[in-house]
Amino acid sequence: MLVLGAALVAAAPVEAASKCRPIEAARITQMWDHYRKQPTAAAMSISGDFQCLSIERTYQVVCRTRTTHYAHPSIVIRTVFQSGNGIQVRTEADTAADCGSFVRLMDEYNQLTKDTLGGL
Repeated sequence: MLVLGAALVAAAPVEAASKCRPIEAARITQMWDHYRKQPTAAAMSISGDFQCLSIERTYQVVCRTRTTHYAHPSIVIRTVFQSGNGIQVRTEADTAADCGSFVRLMDEYNQLTKDTLGGL
């Protein structure tokens, strides 16, 4: 599993490319099922190429790609936690897709982090 912290945003594309090791698609499904069964898991209303869950107990958002996404099948787990006087977002991800598509997916998530947390 690839793990990226919010502090690694600038280096993330290189890190994602160097650590990309696709896994079996069935493993992505197993991970999704694990998170879906968590007691506080709730489906999020997201349109487009992602299916997402919010897990209140662990402060996580878990998304998997739909079949229409270029990096399908992939799963991304984002965990928000307090660190000192601020917050951090840890991103963990796995894919069964090719590494080029996976790096593009991670670029999207890194941009999302910059867009949403840049002013904090």
